[in-house]
Amino acid sequence: MFRISTRPPAAVCGFAGTMASLAVLAAAVKIPASAGTVASAGASQAATTTGTTVAPQPTPFIGTSTPFVARSVLQPPSRSETRPASPSATASPAVLPENPRDIAQYLAAQRGWTGWEWTCLDELWRRESNYETTATNPASGAYGIPQALPAEKMASAGPDWRTDPVTQITWGLDYIASRYGEPCTAWRYWLRAGSY
Repeated sequence: MFRISTRPPAAVCGFAGTMASLAVLAAAVKIPASAGTVASAGASQAATTTGTTVAPQPTPFIGTSTPFVARSVLQPPSRSETRPASPSATASPAVLPENPRDIAQYLAAQRGWTGWEWTCLDELWRRESNYETTATNPASGAYGIPQALPAEKMASAGPDWRTDPVTQITWGLDYIASRYGEPCTAWRYWLRAGSY
């Protein structure tokens, strides 16, 4: 089911409607220009053929695998809004991608963390390390993509933990699963505490 909010932009963003927050939301959502007209045309056709009034149904956005829900990325969904992985999302690639963010998305999908769960994980790790394998927090010493503290904890996932994105991401996903259960719970905690 796809939902489109009819609330004004200020309510959608939750940031008093500043231009910056609208730009962030627009960049994150990438709404095609024809999305509204397709839904309206379909509803008009249904109304004329059946003789009853039918509310317009939003159509999925081309090129996306998750439903569009008009809400801020800073407000992760509840458990009821998450979606399980589709079978095609968990198919094994011939070779893992080279980009750490793509590796993280693939490995998260293997755990069923797609849709909103992927969005939460992506936001979390972008803010923690921006997917840099050697990112180090100068204040705490947290290290790597998942910002492990102490950094040596990641050695449990492999001897190449200092530089290998697959090892770091695997450890980070295991950590999130064991401590929070899922990425959106970790993201909600991070929003309150500034760390996870």
